[in-house]
This record gives sequence, structure tokens and C-alpha cells, in this order.
Amino acid sequence: MEELFRAAVDAHPDTIVMVDAGKGVIVYANDGACRNLGYRREELVGQPPDMIFADRDAARLALRYERLKNGPTLAPVYSAMLIRKDASVFPVDVSTTLIRRPEGDYILGIARDVSARDETQRALHEQEQRLALALESSELAMFDWDVPSGRVRLGPRWNTILGREPVETATSIADLEHLVHPDDLPGLRERLRWLLEGEIPAYRTEHRVRNHSGDWIWIESAAEVNERDASGRPVRVTGTNGDISSRRKLAEMKDTFVAAVSHELRTPLTGIVASLELLREGSAGELPPDARRFVDMACANGERLTQLIEDILNLEGAQSGRVRLELEPVEMASLLHEAASLNASYAERYQARLRVEASAGLRVKADRKRLLQVVANFISNAAKFSPPGGEIRLGARSGAEGRVVLSVSDQGPGVPEEFKPRLFGRFEQAEQDKGSTGLGLAICKALVERMGGTVGYETAPGGGASFFAELPAAD
Repeated sequence: MEELFRAAVDAHPDTIVMVDAGKGVIVYANDGACRNLGYRREELVGQPPDMIFADRDAARLALRYERLKNGPTLAPVYSAMLIRKDASVFPVDVSTTLIRRPEGDYILGIARDVSARDETQRALHEQEQRLALALESSELAMFDWDVPSGRVRLGPRWNTILGREPVETATSIADLEHLVHPDDLPGLRERLRWLLEGEIPAYRTEHRVRNHSGDWIWIESAAEVNERDASGRPVRVTGTNGDISSRRKLAEMKDTFVAAVSHELRTPLTGIVASLELLREGSAGELPPDARRFVDMACANGERLTQLIEDILNLEGAQSGRVRLELEPVEMASLLHEAASLNASYAERYQARLRVEASAGLRVKADRKRLLQVVANFISNAAKFSPPGGEIRLGARSGAEGRVVLSVSDQGPGVPEEFKPRLFGRFEQAEQDKGSTGLGLAICKALVERMGGTVGYETAPGGGASFFAELPAAD
């Protein structure tokens, strides 16, 4: 049995030594000790144990042994530095046990190399410092929400945003909700619910909070679920908050100006276009050819300008939140059939036909009117790039994690590589689409995101593009 015990101890990777407490010398060292320290066994046996400890720890070793002999037989684990034969050192966690025998007391010491752990901790500490510096320079406040308890840890920047001293704080999710503007709280709670239930992978939203002086300020909050339990329930949510009051004020000034100018332009422009239409229709046989051509040109440009103004107002309303959304369960098959019926004549102008491919029973939580607007914009985009006789497919299918994917696919040339990064931007037009306002896809993006969804596109291997909106499924 003793041989079996020695074999097991020798096979252990840790440094294990037995010390005669009375004589104060090593009486046994396992193979792990020899490997880790670079000594032969006979070089360790008979030597005082402080020979393998670095200077700062060797001086405390005798005191620890005395405490062990006079106190409990099992001492707490402590950290130390061991020194190898070649004078190099490495960190260890040491545990010691007093063994009482008739012939005398012995101390069993086990030292575990923690170099890898310490290196990992050092790297993690450096990473945390870099993250802290990055957050400091970006003026973002980090938060860590323990969902089951409702407790939230907030970085120092959060208090700075609220006009207080920059200290780290802990509070509850309920107390944080008390800071949110009453008009913004329902929308924020809805997005949090989508996040916690897995309907969206992450969220980024803007809302108002009351600062220390009692004023309302705008912040941008971004978060994602970092940990779920075995049942899929959220355990931990992390994210950032940033003060965007200045940016928001500038955007509001710009949007107010654009909206005011657009509204002021729309009324006289409507009268001008109507007058030109009357002139063209009422004087069809009286106008000289050149005059007729100029009137037609004026009508076309007037209609394009009218559409541009409408698109600007639609985009401004969607992005600013002024467009009120009425979210309700929407059956996708009926919505796509309605969209196909409403937009069939537009598709025919480009010699394209519409076909609906939607699974029955799929429902999304959305504003029906605005979702029809999104589909109409997708169809408009697809029709312009469809070849003569091409087919535009309107589809709906189940997505991942309680989502439904609405798609509009064409058989055109696909999205040009250089245009892909700018696809959903404002006033962006592909080379083949210079007649549009360049706002249709931006409007789609703004409306879908307001409904808790995302937009994107896919290019088919054989050509064509598929634009999609992924939305939360309705219960």
C-alpha cells in the first residue's frame, strides 16, 4: 500500500514535500517537485525547506510552521514564490497539513504552479484597463445587470452623465426606470422584454433620463444578454450608456428645419404641379411641340420633387419618433397579397410580375400600414432592377428565436459591390437608379427598427437580390 501511495504521489504534477517538523528538514520530495524545481531527489532530501522558497517567503516560512504546530492541523492556502535550481522563480499556491505520528510531527506541503492563472489574470487586468480607457475616451458608461436580483452595477461615467461625482455605483433596475421620461418608458420596457425573451439579439435605443439637476437629457443605451441559464432564462445583461444630448439637439434642429422647409414647399409645389397638369391636358392640341416638351419636363420634375418632399417627411417622422406606430398582430400572407395587389400596376411598368410565397399562419407584431409601406418600397426597388418579364417574389418564413422574415426578391443584376456599404443610407442611389430620391431603403430601415426589427439583403448565387425585414413574431 505504501508503494502504491508513493507511486500516486510521484505521478502528481504539483510540488509535494514532507518536512520533519522537529528537525526542520525535507524527508521526502515527489517527482513533481524534482521536475518543477530542477533538483534530483537526493539534492532535496535532508535540506531545509526554505531553500526552495524565494527570499521574501523563506523568512516567513518558520513562522507559518510554528503557527501550524500550535494551531489547527490544516492551514489556509497561501501564495508564495518558489525558486528553482537555476535561480528562476515561479508563483505557487501552498497548502500545508500537520501530520502527527508517534515518532514525531511532519508537515506535508503541496505547492501548485499558478503561473498560467496569474498570466491570465494579468492579461485580463490589462484588458480591463484598456477597456476602461476606451470607455473613458468614448465617454460611455458601462453597466452590468444581474437579472434575477435586479441589481445593476454602473461605471463611474454614469454619475458624470447625471452631473454627479464620477464614482462606481450599484442600484436596482426599478430605480433606474424611475429616471426615464414617462413617454419613453413604455418603449424602453418593450425593447428590454424583446431582449430578455430572445426576440432580438441586442438593442440600441435613445431615450430621456432626468439628471441630478432635474433636467431631461438624452442618452443612447446599448445592451445584450451575456449569460443565460440552462432553461434559457437571462442571467446577465451588459451594455453602455452615452450622453447624446448635444447630438440629439443638433439633429432636432436639422430635422425641424428640413421638415419646415418641406412643409412650406409642399403646398405651393402641389399647386404648380396641378396647374402644369391642367395646362398639359387642356392644351394638348394647342401647344407647339417645343412648348409641349417643356411642359412635360416640368410635370415630371415637379412629380419627382413632390416625391422627394414626401420621402423626406416620411424619413424624418420615422427617425424622430413623430410617426406613431400601432403595433398589432399582422398575418403575413394576407399582407403580402394586399401589397401585391396594390403594387401590381407599378411592377407592370417595368414589365415585371409579382408572386406571393408565404407560409400560412405566420404573424408578426407590427404596424400594418407602415409594413405595407416597407413592402411597397422593396417592390419599387426590385421592379427597377428586374429584367423584362422578370418575376418578383414576395415571401415570408419563420426565422430564428421567435422571428419572422419578410423578403422581396428580384432577378436583376444584384447589388453592386461598391454600393453595398451605402445601401441603407440617406440619398444613396445606385448607378442604375439615378431617377429615385435615394431615401426608400433608409425609410424602410427606420420603420422596421421602430417596430423592433432589422433589415438586410442577400445576393443570390445566380444573380438577383433579396431584401428582407426580420420582425418579432406575434403571440
